[in-house]
Amino acid sequence: MKVHRSYRDTAKSALVPAALLIFAAPAIACSCFSNATPCSSLSGSDPVFVALVLKDSGEGLGTGPARVRIEEGLVNSPESQSEVEIHTNAGSSCYRRLRAGERYVIYANNQLRTNGWSISGCGPTFPVSGNEHLLDALRNAVRKGPSRLVGKVLRMRNQYETAEGIAGATVTASSPLGQHSATTGESGEFEIFGLLPGFYRLEVSKPGFESADAYNLRQPPANYRTFNKVTKQYEADPEDKPGTVQILAQACADRDLALWPDRSVSGRVLDAQGAPLSGVTVQAFPFKEGDRPTPSPLRVAKTDANGDYAIRPLPDGEYLIGVNIAPYDDSDAHPPTHAASPVRIAEALPVKNIDLRLPPKRTSATLHLHIAGPDGAPLSGVFVQLADSAGRTRFTAAQKTPSSGLLKMPVYLGEAYIVRAFYFPNETGNFDYLGAKVPITVTTLNPEVRAVLTPQRYLRNP
Repeated sequence: MKVHRSYRDTAKSALVPAALLIFAAPAIACSCFSNATPCSSLSGSDPVFVALVLKDSGEGLGTGPARVRIEEGLVNSPESQSEVEIHTNAGSSCYRRLRAGERYVIYANNQLRTNGWSISGCGPTFPVSGNEHLLDALRNAVRKGPSRLVGKVLRMRNQYETAEGIAGATVTASSPLGQHSATTGESGEFEIFGLLPGFYRLEVSKPGFESADAYNLRQPPANYRTFNKVTKQYEADPEDKPGTVQILAQACADRDLALWPDRSVSGRVLDAQGAPLSGVTVQAFPFKEGDRPTPSPLRVAKTDANGDYAIRPLPDGEYLIGVNIAPYDDSDAHPPTHAASPVRIAEALPVKNIDLRLPPKRTSATLHLHIAGPDGAPLSGVFVQLADSAGRTRFTAAQKTPSSGLLKMPVYLGEAYIVRAFYFPNETGNFDYLGAKVPITVTTLNPEVRAVLTPQRYLRNP
């Protein structure tokens, strides 16, 4: 097979084999850079109105615009139209579905089209059902009524997702001006009235739950900025800190909060002889909807001097409990070890006595990997991974190969690996990429391995 002479040109990263898709797959989700909320968006020039959806915009990525009947104008609403088309970015990742028969508070694009307005999946449009408290706060703000803070307390599902609302939680808004509290309703909704303008720190609590600080202390870009005469720039108020919300006069503010269910898994980690091991990191991996655990642990905990560990807080679900079982990360010298069966967490009962017995620690070594092109010369810009003998990726180099073609990678004495290397030239001719797979067994502390990349083709269906 002839190699195109330009394979050493600047490597491209757009073409990646399946083994590397997790690292280089293009983003397909809608990118939202605005943290505007329904309350903060009420003062803009866009039309805001309550509408009943007459024509559905379609499932999946949508089939087209929705048609709605305007029932109530809130801000800048048209008086001459009762039915309009709403373009929902159908066919894109920013699609926002409007379901037939449901009522929404719609924040429409302020540029009237010949046949309607548009909304985006990133916008503050929301369904009325389950959010009546928010709609009532918007109405109050339009009437220039007393300031009001509203929101929901949600149950954390994992690091990135929230689930249903939590009833009976206590939300407290505190500032030098005073302290105000409210208890959430059946859907987790809360309303706090009588707030004077200023910044308030928000806290949420409920027995059997723990505050989701990463969610509650998130710091969105300030919606309200003041002009600094010294720097001659608009800047956020120094009181606008994580976990705070700004209350303006005769306005509404909305902020959702979250709680983790305070469930736990505990046990003891022992060595092969039954002695307790301290300082060992134990991981809890939730199972997805299928039969596989997630690639990253939801929670970790270190064992104490007695080898005891307790992982908390954890939401209800099924977990794989183990040591050093995360794919793509083999930095722990303890051999990958996990409990014999998944652990099920339900209700408020802790799960105890999930003990782990670990084999002896492995001896660290350093693999000196020399990467060369088809002509035998050192090749830079190469992606490199190490897989175990079963083909599971255990390590991915943070950097591509330098001009010397040499990479040093952490391995363990006595372990078997498969070196996988990939290079993507700008011009390939009659091949797709350069690649190599080299099996090795580490028998010394500083093994030397040479991998020569050859032209490869992607697997294609016949």
